[in-house]
Amino acid sequence: MAKTVVINRFNSGLDEDVRSHNTSTFKDSLGFDTLTYPHKLIPYGESEAEALSSGAITDKLISDVNRDSNGYLTMFGRNSAGSPTVTDIILKDSGTNIASTLTSAATDSNASIFLANTSAFYKANYYYSLSGTGIIKKMVSGTWGVTTAGTIPISASWTNEVGVKPMIHPADDILYMARQQFLAKIDGTTFTSLTSVVIPTVQYITSLADYDSDLAIATAPMYEGGKSRVYLWNRNTSSSTFRANIDWGEGSLMILENIGGTLIGVSISDANYVSSTSYDVTKTKKLTVRVLSGSQALVVKELVVPDSFSLKNFKARSSNRLYFGGDNGDAIYVIQKNADGSIIVSKDRYVNNGTAYTTLRGLALFGDYLFTMFDTAGQAGNVYRTKVTSSYTNTSVFETNINPSMDIADRAKLKGLSMVSLSTAPLIAGASVTVKYSVDGAAYTTLFTESTDGRITTPSSNENGGSPFLDGYEYQFKIESTGGAEPIELRYKYEVKDTQL
Repeated sequence: MAKTVVINRFNSGLDEDVRSHNTSTFKDSLGFDTLTYPHKLIPYGESEAEALSSGAITDKLISDVNRDSNGYLTMFGRNSAGSPTVTDIILKDSGTNIASTLTSAATDSNASIFLANTSAFYKANYYYSLSGTGIIKKMVSGTWGVTTAGTIPISASWTNEVGVKPMIHPADDILYMARQQFLAKIDGTTFTSLTSVVIPTVQYITSLADYDSDLAIATAPMYEGGKSRVYLWNRNTSSSTFRANIDWGEGSLMILENIGGTLIGVSISDANYVSSTSYDVTKTKKLTVRVLSGSQALVVKELVVPDSFSLKNFKARSSNRLYFGGDNGDAIYVIQKNADGSIIVSKDRYVNNGTAYTTLRGLALFGDYLFTMFDTAGQAGNVYRTKVTSSYTNTSVFETNINPSMDIADRAKLKGLSMVSLSTAPLIAGASVTVKYSVDGAAYTTLFTESTDGRITTPSSNENGGSPFLDGYEYQFKIESTGGAEPIELRYKYEVKDTQL
């Protein structure tokens, strides 16, 4: 007897197990918003290169984009990819914050080169970043003045030192900064090095977050196979101890953020940023997402990633979602906490419109506009941002698990397909969807492509070109969207064959 499977819920995120029985998780999603609408895949528009008057920004090694009290965007970079000697400050002063070109740029040769991922805007048009010392940069009518705010002590000069994004704690409106094992704060314009609270030298600080009234401090181990820890500090400078010291498990904790009152951390299973040679204990590289429950860090998601992937500690928080990424990836990841408390992890927007990139240098998110800074094999220091006018020339891809939503009793049996269909929102001019399938792990074969204006549902009873569907034990489906097509429902009809082992 033929059975029909309906897949019309897409909002449960990536699954650790490609053979999962979960009805709304999936193997992969690229370039789709899978979280906003549970029954629809919304493609993201493409990005374009951010430009100066001389052309696209390249080789500036921009990592930080901040927004000031005027709504202007300011980018911090360096003047060359080789041996930079000047900090470049690029001001995006369009009234809409999104202009096709950046209208003004300034250089600062009086300050030490800033450490990537360490700048922040804080009160009265002051920008702070870290280099050898803390630096104040004040914008006055487009002119930049430089003042040394103070010194954060460092234990050594690291070849691959990780820059820590500063944060303003909502409980006291004070800017907190971190470097290696040390902390500092800026209250108004008063800089204080917090020498009373220091992280042990076997670890280094990677990320800061607010957690109730505490400052949550994420740290990673200095050696392969060590454990990460999270320290909760009550911000009392007269105390030399932390309120809590939490074991965050093996691997390098690079991302820590408060999402909906839950402290969420993202670790990678190898040693990140540590330049010294160490015993390698990583066999399969994984991303691990943990949440703080009481005094314990509990694993809620663990995803295998390619050996070439390297998690960075760049992060953005918007609409109660956490965004992050890494080197040699294809998209930005997103984490959302649902109303029922469940944690969803998915891939979100492309870094480079679906094209390979090698090094992620930074990311920033302002409303619907994502800025990504990255290198490719042939170009360093690219700066891309979401296009103002939505354009969907790149392909968004959704890949199901194996035998998605199929009855458990049928999963290991030989089967034959009789029908596959895809429903979408009415296709607009230039929109197109393609459905492919894979049988028993073979390469994907196209079933059909639909681009007829206004079309809602397209069924198919054979492969593209007229060949019959292949029988098999394991089916997997891939949906591709261009031009803004919005998939809503995938259906497939199958029948178990009589001949069984």
